[in-house]
Amino acid sequence: MKLIPINILSAVIFPFVFSACVSQSSVDFNKQQAAKVIETTERPKLSDIEMFVFTEIKNNPKITRTELSNTVGRSVRSIQRIANTLVEKGYLIRIGNNQFGYWEVVH
Repeated sequence: MKLIPINILSAVIFPFVFSACVSQSSVDFNKQQAAKVIETTERPKLSDIEMFVFTEIKNNPKITRTELSNTVGRSVRSIQRIANTLVEKGYLIRIGNNQFGYWEVVH
């Protein structure tokens, strides 16, 4: 008797089982429910400096930390900490790397 690896077996059987158990309407309903949760979830409040940095990034998503540092009047390291806080609080996402990336505002 030849044994079939589990990952191949699950790749063949799982789509059929899954499609039989989950209808498209329930998937759409779950997406709508998730959207409502995201909309109603209140994000943490921002301090004045965080709001200023957030506004500057929102106006120019490709702004560098050095440019922000000059605009805000804080050190580059402070801007980095503030940007990390904004990411943790769910206001920003960094797309790409540090050199060629940009900021994306989360709605």
